[in-house]
Amino acid sequence: MNNYYTYDFDYNYNNFDNYNQNNYNQIDPYKGFIRGNIFDNLYSPYKNYKPVEISPKNDKDYMMLMLQIYDFNLIDLNLYLDIYPNDTNMINLRNKYLNDYKKLVRNADCTIVDGDSGLLSPITTNFQTVDMIKKLQLPVLFVIKPSEDSINDTLLSIYAAQEKGVEVRGVILNSIDENCSKKMLTSITRVIEEYSNVKILGLLPYLGEKISPQDLMVAILNGIDIESIFNVKIEKLGTN
Repeated sequence: MNNYYTYDFDYNYNNFDNYNQNNYNQIDPYKGFIRGNIFDNLYSPYKNYKPVEISPKNDKDYMMLMLQIYDFNLIDLNLYLDIYPNDTNMINLRNKYLNDYKKLVRNADCTIVDGDSGLLSPITTNFQTVDMIKKLQLPVLFVIKPSEDSINDTLLSIYAAQEKGVEVRGVILNSIDENCSKKMLTSITRVIEEYSNVKILGLLPYLGEKISPQDLMVAILNGIDIESIFNVKIEKLGTN
């Protein structure tokens, strides 16, 4: 694998610490990530399958890969600690990865973590997705498709995040098709904002299955409050 390393912290793919505890031989995070299991004793390859090596081509690819590696390893470590909660080596390793993740994030202009399940989806016993979000100190942006169930589901998710002390940055109504009435959009916006004090920060139409990056960028810039989402002030371009 190519050793692509340009950032000013002391990690690359080949220098993570190894730990042995409770008969589990934990390998380095990169190998665990590409094969889907960080523990040698629990890994059983399918026939002659060999994991595909990943070679990032630039800084952005490298950073995205490292974020994915940390995310996967933190989840695997939490599963392990669900069984062996007193394993101090693994607790220290998890905390180390959390700190390394935060160090990596500081090198980026912004970091977006895509959540593919609900906030209350369990990762391990007594540890849910919302708990991981809180540990990573990330704000939440809800992206929802407007429907009759949107209000209830969104408010429950907002309340769950706020109860855990997680910042909710806002809500985006996404993939709005032609059949969605203006009355429904108005109702969803009004109720969510009134009952949660969380703002609707954008509306995006349904863009089809195939869309060019340029068209997508235009839709985002025209339909979303970028400043509020990223909590930054964007200077307006002057005109002559």
